Amino acid sequence: MGATVYSVLVVDDQKDWCETLVRMVNELGHAAQGATTALAALRLLADGRFDIVLLDWKLVHELPHGDFGLLQTI
Repeated sequence: MGATVYSVLVVDDQKDWCETLVRMVNELGHAAQGATTALAALRLLADGRFDIVLLDWKLVHELPHGDFGLLQTI
């Protein structure tokens, strides 16, 4: 029986960090996608199911409620 593969969404407004985390998660054998904005993350969440979301705590404010906007929306 193989290891469990998780679907992971990485959200970070710093593109380099987002790409690095996506690459690291993929190298661990999981399926990661990245988003660099809250709105891009919401589009990905609407299109698919993720087991885990790695969310930048200090994401640029695109949604109401400051840093918690995306977390509250999810």
